[in-house]
Amino acid sequence: MSISEFLKSYIDKNYILFKKIDNYEYTENSRRLFYSFKQDNPSKELPDGYIVDSYEKNESLYLVNLNTLVKVEISEKTDKIPIDII
Repeated sequence: MSISEFLKSYIDKNYILFKKIDNYEYTENSRRLFYSFKQDNPSKELPDGYIVDSYEKNESLYLVNLNTLVKVEISEKTDKIPIDII
């Protein structure tokens, strides 16, 4: 499955951000997050080449493509406006 096909079910209700990252280290935590995601979404398949980097049920899902080092951040749209203090 391609990333565009995967994102179709998220596009209307979520913010989606693509980021290029410099490196990524696969950890045991990634495996646990994948199983947690699959437990909550048994019918969903991850896009080819992507792993779960972060997952919070009904809030956010971050994927990383290990081949291209692109991080996809999918987060719930809210009425809250994030404000950074500098």
